[in-house]
Amino acid sequence: MSILKPPSRREQKYAFQSAIFLMVAHLAASLMVFMIGFRNDILQMKQAGLITLIVAISCGFSAILIRRGRISQGGWLMIGVIGLTIPFTSLLMANLGWVSLIAIPLLILWIASQTLPAEKFIWALAIGILSGVSTLLLDVYSPIGRETMPYTGFIIPIAVIGLIAIAARVLLQRFSGFGLNTKLLILFLLVSLIPLGLLAFLNYRSTRSTLTEAANQSLLSTGTQTAKQIDLFFDETTQTLQTEAQFTGLREYLTNIANGEFAFSTDAAITLATLASKDPEHILTYALLDRNGGVYVTYPVTQTPQNVDIVDVVPPFMGVPLAVENGMRTSMAWNQPYVSPVIFNESNQAGIFMVTPVYDILEYTHPVGLLLVEYDAIILQELIESQNGLAGVDSYGVLLDENQLQLAHGTNPEALYKTVATLPFDQVTRLIESGRLPNLPPEELSANQFELSAKLSNATTEPFFTAQDAAGDQINQVAVTKTQSNLWQVGFFQPQNVFLAIINQQVRDTIPVILFFAVVVAIASMGATGLLSSPITNLTELVEHIAAGDMTLQVPVITQDEIGRLAVAFNAMTSQIRSLLSGLEIQVAARTREYERQAVQLQTAAQVARDASNLQNLEDLLNRTVNLIQDRFGFYHAGIFLLDDRGEYAILRAANSEGGKEMLRRDHRLKVGQTGIVGYVTSQGVPRITLDVDSDIAHFAHPLLPETRSEIALPLIVGNRIIGAIDVQSKESNAFDEGDITVLQVLADQLAVAIENSRLLAEVRQTVEELQTAYGSVTQESWQKWGRRANQTTGYRYRGAGIEPTREQSPETVLAIKQGQIITKLAQEPEMAESVLAIPIRLRNQTIGAINLRVEGRELPPEFINLVESVSKRLAVTLESARLYEETQRRAMQEQITSEIASRFRESLDIDTVLKTAVQEIGEKLSLHDVSIEIDVNSNSPSERES
Repeated sequence: MSILKPPSRREQKYAFQSAIFLMVAHLAASLMVFMIGFRNDILQMKQAGLITLIVAISCGFSAILIRRGRISQGGWLMIGVIGLTIPFTSLLMANLGWVSLIAIPLLILWIASQTLPAEKFIWALAIGILSGVSTLLLDVYSPIGRETMPYTGFIIPIAVIGLIAIAARVLLQRFSGFGLNTKLLILFLLVSLIPLGLLAFLNYRSTRSTLTEAANQSLLSTGTQTAKQIDLFFDETTQTLQTEAQFTGLREYLTNIANGEFAFSTDAAITLATLASKDPEHILTYALLDRNGGVYVTYPVTQTPQNVDIVDVVPPFMGVPLAVENGMRTSMAWNQPYVSPVIFNESNQAGIFMVTPVYDILEYTHPVGLLLVEYDAIILQELIESQNGLAGVDSYGVLLDENQLQLAHGTNPEALYKTVATLPFDQVTRLIESGRLPNLPPEELSANQFELSAKLSNATTEPFFTAQDAAGDQINQVAVTKTQSNLWQVGFFQPQNVFLAIINQQVRDTIPVILFFAVVVAIASMGATGLLSSPITNLTELVEHIAAGDMTLQVPVITQDEIGRLAVAFNAMTSQIRSLLSGLEIQVAARTREYERQAVQLQTAAQVARDASNLQNLEDLLNRTVNLIQDRFGFYHAGIFLLDDRGEYAILRAANSEGGKEMLRRDHRLKVGQTGIVGYVTSQGVPRITLDVDSDIAHFAHPLLPETRSEIALPLIVGNRIIGAIDVQSKESNAFDEGDITVLQVLADQLAVAIENSRLLAEVRQTVEELQTAYGSVTQESWQKWGRRANQTTGYRYRGAGIEPTREQSPETVLAIKQGQIITKLAQEPEMAESVLAIPIRLRNQTIGAINLRVEGRELPPEFINLVESVSKRLAVTLESARLYEETQRRAMQEQITSEIASRFRESLDIDTVLKTAVQEIGEKLSLHDVSIEIDVNSNSPSERES
């Protein structure tokens, strides 16, 4: 049975960080979806943003739970909310099914790895798979229309790859902690479902790629055909215009004008009207222009005031923008027709101007003017609309100029004359001024399809791409080509869901089959997992019971494979363990007794150490040690030998047995290095053990110890010096082992130190006594000198009336000073009315005086005697201090006198003066009445002076 341990602080930290990360990620996703929804006023996007916000709030609550130590509850909250909300999101946003089928289980697996114990992984994974499958089914079979999330083309693959990497890392890290059943199930599912899913994916991708390539080719072919139709229109129109410019009437009229013969020509007007009648729906204007652009004839006829010529009313070159005017002038200069871009007039009507030179009636190569025709640009829209459906169902074309202005749109006329994306403001201004854009507010001039604009800019290198339509509700496959006449772009579009309808239907039909096989595989995997893991699981449970102490259990042998052989081997091992346990108690009891014996031995060694600190007498210490050895170790004889001063013999100093005590009385000793193992040990300094004395020639068989069968001797060593040995003998052979040797050696080391300490203590005491005796002698001599030097009173007596000096010492005082002891004489007879007490005054073991008291009565209480004795001790110290002070003063005075005399000596360098000064100063300072100093000047050598 597994025991759940509380999560560590590290696990809690990682779980908390995961919850915070998910909260921040869903908040960011919610903000992005809200922005898209409100910007485009899409209700489904707003609802999806609200659901994402709910997930973020739930992750925040989970972080609070984890912070409080409830990690599993926080993990289950995140798993439950994510598993429930994402399927609902697929009802609002399209194309999330397959991604969710992969992403949801991986995301939930990652959450479980951070918050749940390993045994709960399989349940979390089941929730993730169920949520992913539900999302896929709702996405594929949803009956309601849904929005497509923008930018999913690169966001979703990155997210899925990241989740796959995280899940793989989690599985590798936590796989070892899974149960065997979980491991086998995961492996079975991976081995069976991954190939199935991979095969389905490859088949889907291959079919989709084939259909997409076919759609691309069809779109490109239709786009190319449409571009040719546009080029053909311009080619045929300019050729027709060139033919019309050859009309004699038109040439004569412009030639006359060039020659200065202006007159309105009815024939020319009729001719223009006839030409315009060929396509009255699309032709807006026909006109004749002279070399300077002057307009002389137009159709429809321009109404002018009376006596006012048309040339004075219509601006030159029909008032076209400068760029178009330059094109017309170039046409005359180069004798080539000219086609203008789409031009917007003041009323924002779009037109296309085409001109060709009109030549002189006499000189064909000399242009005298231009024939102009203006077509309504709506003809391009009609031409593009005529191509709808040629590349497939719902296919349509879009014609764009070099500024990505939509000149024609096959399905959305409202997009006419709007740029695909918003242009810079200064560029819009220039285009409006040059008539290339309608004069409208900038916000009405753009379709705001930035993604499409970027891809159209790269269409030269990448003519095939996908893009959302203007409504944003579907993705189109696009192929782009260009016209040859003016290099306009022709893009042909077809919704992906149209040409992919076959494969989408195939997917819809295949999903139930795939899910059915997945369920069958999962059930089969669970069954196979249970079949394979059941014997091992049962074996594990029995092993846990046996490990808990129930050794009577036997593992049933069900199969004959490796698991069955493992059960047989385990049963054999259990039997051996039972056999071992039955004998283990005996071994434990024996080992316990051995440990107790060693504990007693160690206590003995410790007792010797305590005795060494308490017993200061060497003999007592040695006797105590041998008795402890006998009492604690149980050996019948223990002896301690110490070397003599010369180190020649080991002398027995202590023994516990009767034979050993008799040996002590006989002053038993052994020659070092020669007799017995004691002699060997005291010479070599190493322990020696004899387990059988009959086989060891070094053993010394003493007649007082006839029962000895084994013996051990251990040296007593202090530093590098051998001072003796411990000899222990037993009545049993092989009585000693390594444990005895170790403990006895510790005891021997401690005893050696104690012996050395005892010897050093005796030496110190002797030294102290000698110092005290010497110091006492000095003290006594000093007091005697004091008495002789001063010749002063050496004692005083107090009689009640006053203090008087003593002239002689009383017998009690003499006796107390002489003996150094208290002398008492009690009043026992009537004639003796007082008792006498004489207490010596002792200083450093020397008696320097005595206190003599005479007390009325016949008793001297002990308290009184102790009090006087205490006073005598204080008096001795005080007297010594006074004497030392007096002697110090005397020496200081001597030094002062010597210094003063010497200083007077140095006042003169004359010998005679120095001698006189010396005699005088010595006599005065020392109070002497006769002082002389003489210098020997008669003898010349030391021998003569000696004689």
